[in-house]
Amino acid sequence: MRNPQDYSIEFTRLFIREPIYSLVQAILGPECRYCGQNVIRNGPGQAVSNWHVDDCNKLEHPLPPEIPRWPAGARLPLIWLSVQVALSDITAVEDGPTEIVAGSHYSGRLVPGENPVFEGRAAEPIFCEAGDIYLFNHQTWHRGMPNVGKKTRYLMQLQYARGDSLAFRCQVAEPTPAMDKILVGADPKLVHVMTGRAKYQ
Repeated sequence: MRNPQDYSIEFTRLFIREPIYSLVQAILGPECRYCGQNVIRNGPGQAVSNWHVDDCNKLEHPLPPEIPRWPAGARLPLIWLSVQVALSDITAVEDGPTEIVAGSHYSGRLVPGENPVFEGRAAEPIFCEAGDIYLFNHQTWHRGMPNVGKKTRYLMQLQYARGDSLAFRCQVAEPTPAMDKILVGADPKLVHVMTGRAKYQ
């Protein structure tokens, strides 16, 4: 479901819910803004199972072949991120958990194949219960494992971007009539996060 923030103030309020909001501010800076929201529904037999990095497999910090990786601990610029919110229990491989290759955002490369390994580390599933949140650098190689169980997997994404960058991802969405209606009388902090224009340094 795209743009659930247009349907209910309850979806929208999640963007300033604590401790999520403070955590994101600590990562992206105090001027972080909304840059997207969706709910993913994977019924049995469904998944976003192709290995990828986010934004249509766009590599943000590529390296030439002669340089094997970014230095360990390098602070690569991060202008946006997704907070994953489990809406159902995803506690077994059969449930189709998110799978990541830890540390692969330092590779400077797209996912090399169907069974990716980075410096000896293979893919690892992220198990969680409804209400848990998790986040990882979106340039980390990841996918949704196939849902081969009997339950439907529900996952919501709250996407935030820096509020001091000219990057496309850092421009809040144009307010829609539905969002305008929902935000009437809302907390000023929420209105700022959802629609406030970026502040450039």
